[in-house]
Amino acid sequence: MNKSDDSLRDSWASLGIAFNTKATDHANPEQTIIETIKSGEFPGDRKMFGLMLLWLENYMDLVHVERLKYLMKDLSPFQLALLGGIAKKCLSKGDLRFKTIIKEIEKRFGKNSPKFEGDDELYLKLKGVDADFLCFGVKVAPMHADESKKLLKRDQVIKNNAWLRNRLVFGSNLRADFITVFTLGLAQNAYQASKLLSCSANASYRNWKDLEEARGLDFV
Repeated sequence: MNKSDDSLRDSWASLGIAFNTKATDHANPEQTIIETIKSGEFPGDRKMFGLMLLWLENYMDLVHVERLKYLMKDLSPFQLALLGGIAKKCLSKGDLRFKTIIKEIEKRFGKNSPKFEGDDELYLKLKGVDADFLCFGVKVAPMHADESKKLLKRDQVIKNNAWLRNRLVFGSNLRADFITVFTLGLAQNAYQASKLLSCSANASYRNWKDLEEARGLDFV
């Protein structure tokens, strides 16, 4: 396991996966999802994707989908296809917000989606093909969420991760993420916050100004 693998597992430990490792402080969900897709482990090694699907089944409501949509801009075509398959699975679980991810990927691919290398054809004949990933040109055996026993207790996870905690209270939106950035000291001013959260200068200024006022009243 290399250093990047260790870092990825530390991040998932912060988000609630029961790894025997030191958790990253307040790992960001969307960044961790993107880094998992970019790790290059799948489909050769399916473990992390199975754990990611398990996490999504239990914390999907605390994913900031618009943030995920922004972060996918630097993904390669194959990585986009993997994200598309994941988004399809989230949509099938009833989270309609993931339609925006699917539509954006379909827009980038155009009418004729590219085809990618996946699992061995003989293996696919034995196991079948995952319909969600196939929609984006990736032929792999059916991918399922891992066992629920590999999740830590949800209440403790949310208490220990500011991104999840603030989204539970304020919704999975920009406002909640501003509160996280502000309270953790990840940015020192509105400009830095706008760069970190990839939002407009006006939105950043308004949110930052409100939070500074709230801090003056000892609310944050």
